[in-house]
Amino acid sequence: MKTTPMKRNVGIINKRTFFAGWLALVGFAGAVVSDARADYAEEVLKDGPVAWWRFQDSASGDRAVAKDETKQHPGVYHGNTTVAASVPGIGGQTAKFDGRNAFVEVANHADFALDTISVECWFCSTQPWPVAGWPGSATLVTKGTKGAGSSDWTIIGGDNGSVSVRVGPKSGTDAVYASPPNLNDGQWHHVIWTRTSEGQNRLYVDGVLVATGKDSGGAITNDRPIQIGGDPFLNGKYLDGQMAEVTIYKTALTAERVAAHVKAAGIEPNRFSVAQAAPTPARKPKRETYIGPIPGPNVKDSSGWRDVASTEKDADGFVPLFDGKTFNGWEGNAKVWRIEDGALVGGSRSESIRASEYLCTVNGFTNFELRLAFKALATRGEEVNGGIQFRSSRTGSTQVKGYQADLGVFKFDPGKFWGCLFDNSRRNKILAGDPFANEKLVHKGDWNNYVIRAEGRHIQLWFNGTPTVDYTEPDDRISQTGIFGLQTHSGPPQELWYKNIRIKTLPD
Repeated sequence: MKTTPMKRNVGIINKRTFFAGWLALVGFAGAVVSDARADYAEEVLKDGPVAWWRFQDSASGDRAVAKDETKQHPGVYHGNTTVAASVPGIGGQTAKFDGRNAFVEVANHADFALDTISVECWFCSTQPWPVAGWPGSATLVTKGTKGAGSSDWTIIGGDNGSVSVRVGPKSGTDAVYASPPNLNDGQWHHVIWTRTSEGQNRLYVDGVLVATGKDSGGAITNDRPIQIGGDPFLNGKYLDGQMAEVTIYKTALTAERVAAHVKAAGIEPNRFSVAQAAPTPARKPKRETYIGPIPGPNVKDSSGWRDVASTEKDADGFVPLFDGKTFNGWEGNAKVWRIEDGALVGGSRSESIRASEYLCTVNGFTNFELRLAFKALATRGEEVNGGIQFRSSRTGSTQVKGYQADLGVFKFDPGKFWGCLFDNSRRNKILAGDPFANEKLVHKGDWNNYVIRAEGRHIQLWFNGTPTVDYTEPDDRISQTGIFGLQTHSGPPQELWYKNIRIKTLPD
């Protein structure tokens, strides 16, 4: 990226004074710039943006120019695009899209040939997002091409209000990283997707890591333009809503830098007021059925959302992931999951569920030993199924992809899954372990103990004290980091109980 005079001046004059003057010069409405607005601009510039569209333009009609704050990559407004007041506490302005033909297009440039990249944006919408898979229901930001493995990336909204990133490494396999659902709730949400040239992806929403994984690595560059709010080239869907602060970086921002950006906004994650810039009258959020940090009872401190029990180490160095009382540190469907007698309980013994449901941790983990107890209660013979996802990621509103320490009996081949390592929604097969031999270890209808140890590519499982899996992952494309998820499977009425969930992190 070329160094601009604006960037050089930061080290010469007082930053606060400089940013107040700079934001006024580029068109912010108002003579006084708040500390929060200056702070946010400072944090963005610290990370050296390649391009930064703040939509601080006096005109936004068809073919008007959308300036880039780095002065290198102006875009062009198309269709019925208008500009509106800023995201509260941020500065700049927002671009309003009509969901029909409005979008912003930025011509391709050598500066965008980035295989290591971060894309940041804010969005606010009440547009229905029901469509799962590509092209979803709304395009947020994209540099897409035609076909799988065609060297591209796109960020879309769909699948019941989920934000997903689709990465297509050249000649590789497309990878998808998705947030929890119901983000199309009329509130402002902050999104950062990061990716390294080795293929390590992370998706943050409102400062929280919601998905992580590794694609096949390599090139994701192409000669297509960057498009914001719509993608007519690929028949993508148009956003009915607003976007702000769309920024491209040539590095993969760290979790610390993501947290700095959110903190600099001066507003708590998921608690943004939309009164100043709502695209349409706000409807009742669908999120009343969702627990966890979106919006749930989790504790928020200066470092973001956290598990309140995370510092209570026992003599062996383990800390609880579940405090026995609240959903702090977890997210999932409140219609399916509850807390009872100090346990997390999924499902019901009187009603079946149509799709498997997962209660997932907010944070991801890499190397660890996890210990917990579970109880599987069947209502139809022996058929009951659940499991513990680890090094996993959400792929939509309900599904989770990754390793699973499996348990239970199910109608699909091989029929029994006790104590084995299953690759869920990815290779969809048992990777290691003999579930038939392990069945003799089960305390049916009572509490059982599971231990999961993951160090590098080495994975071990113990079921009621007996080792059942010793596996080394041969495929270096498979991610070795991610969230935990407790499963209750679709099928006949059943209950899966999980308690005493403790973890000890191990050195990388």
